[in-house]
Amino acid sequence: MFDQARDLQGRLSVASKKVVSENGIAGVKFVMDLRGYRGGIPRPPLFPLTETAKTAITKITASLEPAAVANKA
Repeated sequence: MFDQARDLQGRLSVASKKVVSENGIAGVKFVMDLRGYRGGIPRPPLFPLTETAKTAITKITASLEPAAVANKA
């Protein structure tokens, strides 16, 4: 169980870095939209994400989905 927790923490750290550290508010809002919440676009002076950033975040989010479902059981 400890190994599973360490693996998940490592994956979450990568996701956190990509979403929050690299993309800030726009990244958080985009993930909210992906998860079915209302994130929207950031207010000026912040800019929305580029398509490249959206693609990268979508891939990371999709890679976490199986772990999130498996740990709910």
